[in-house]
Amino acid sequence: GGPLINLNGEVVGINTAIFSRSGGYQGVGFAIPIDIARFVSDQLVKHGKVKRAYLGAAIQPLTPELAKEFRVSGNQGALVSKVMPESPAEKAGLKRGDVVIRIGEEPVSSPNELVSRVEETPIGETRTLAVIRDGKQQSIDVTLREQPRDYGRRIAAGDDEAEEGESKTVNALGLDVGELTSEVAEQLGLKDAKGVVITRVE
Repeated sequence: GGPLINLNGEVVGINTAIFSRSGGYQGVGFAIPIDIARFVSDQLVKHGKVKRAYLGAAIQPLTPELAKEFRVSGNQGALVSKVMPESPAEKAGLKRGDVVIRIGEEPVSSPNELVSRVEETPIGETRTLAVIRDGKQQSIDVTLREQPRDYGRRIAAGDDEAEEGESKTVNALGLDVGELTSEVAEQLGLKDAKGVVITRVE
């Protein structure tokens, strides 16, 4: 625990753990980035709890194969695999098959990056998403709303209507999961498989 300080005396993170095989320090530490810590602390001071914005679209990494299929140059971005009913994404006109490459002026290189940018956006504000649809770039304005209070529990329970899905973060388990599409199943050498793919473990 405690602050992680750089050579200029600036706090750049909050220490959380060290790597050790024997109980001694091995020279590798882990810390929460200061931007995340500041966001959480500001939310706690202002609201007494952490309020996060949400988009309401299930997204997955854009592999080279998927980039080719959706006519996107390179493999930077987040592929929309599902849009939740009555969500900010649906109301803004986001569609399955869209590839989000930028939010505001910030490029999107992965689903996790998009999730972070969305969650840290002030609730009620509108952000412009740059998306590739049918091989052409277009802009979509989306007004972000507050993530439902029981969001994590309902995702874990498989409630599609509440399923956030930007990363489909299962908060209670500390996992990020993505849809097991036929393309992903083929890459993993699976046939007739059902379920989800674990994309990140906290």
